[in-house]
Amino acid sequence: MKSKRIVTPVLLAGLLTLWAAPAFAATAVEGLPTVVSPSVLADRLAAAPGSIALLDARPAEAFNAGHIPGAKSRFWKKDIVPEGQPNAGSFRPEADVKAELESAGVTATTPVIVYCNTGQQASELFYTLRYRLGYSNVRLYNGSWLEWSITPGLPKEATPPPA
Repeated sequence: MKSKRIVTPVLLAGLLTLWAAPAFAATAVEGLPTVVSPSVLADRLAAAPGSIALLDARPAEAFNAGHIPGAKSRFWKKDIVPEGQPNAGSFRPEADVKAELESAGVTATTPVIVYCNTGQQASELFYTLRYRLGYSNVRLYNGSWLEWSITPGLPKEATPPPA
């Protein structure tokens, strides 16, 4: 079995049916996500609460059941055109996403750390912030909620259901 080295990774935006279309667009991704460890994140949160925007890319139900204290819920699918609409499965316009993030206090100058359950969903949010919107101070907590929730001594928070 031969393996091939990937020289320039690409991100294909949209569903497989869109990728096969004649005019599909591939976006070159330079470098890899800058990752953060749980100890670095815990130290930063303890030393300077509120100094970073912590975005949880999981669905609201998962976020409400438990999340890193101070995190805001930003479900990764909010950045994708929903099924049943034209261009379903592709990215929503950058201007719309940027406006939503700015209304939540996340700007190009805000230090941001994204996470989800295992790092997979957060990678879409990382990509959107770093490469689509050009926010340079974005980090991916690759271990995400799974690592955080099983690490002894780290604080956890839950959001009570609405009354």
